[in-house]
Amino acid sequence: MAKIKIVGNSLTLVSDVKAEDLNRVLRVNPKAGILFNEDNEEIFRISMGSSGSMSKYGVVFDSKNSDGNAYITIAPVNRSTETTPEAVTEAYLPIIDKLTKLESKVTGEITDLTNSIEDYTDSVEILD
Repeated sequence: MAKIKIVGNSLTLVSDVKAEDLNRVLRVNPKAGILFNEDNEEIFRISMGSSGSMSKYGVVFDSKNSDGNAYITIAPVNRSTETTPEAVTEAYLPIIDKLTKLESKVTGEITDLTNSIEDYTDSVEILD
């Protein structure tokens, strides 16, 4: 599950997914980063980009931390209302909830991709 850290007037959202893994999965299966509703309409999306953003429609991570996890920092944060963990959770719950679902989906896709690469590597021959 993603984690939120507030320091001063900035908020950092750190994904459970490594930036490299997210890029890799989305290169092979772009729909892996999209959450659809029951009518198959896109409701939330995650990706990596050079300019980060976060809204109820998705998150574009623009950095990776020392562990390689994707993250985004936004500022300013409304410290007059977001003063407790409960208040922050309530304010960002729609994003956290959808992001958590997509992180789970992407993690499964990472496993599938790794297994597929292992399965097909023996069928690749490189000649000089």
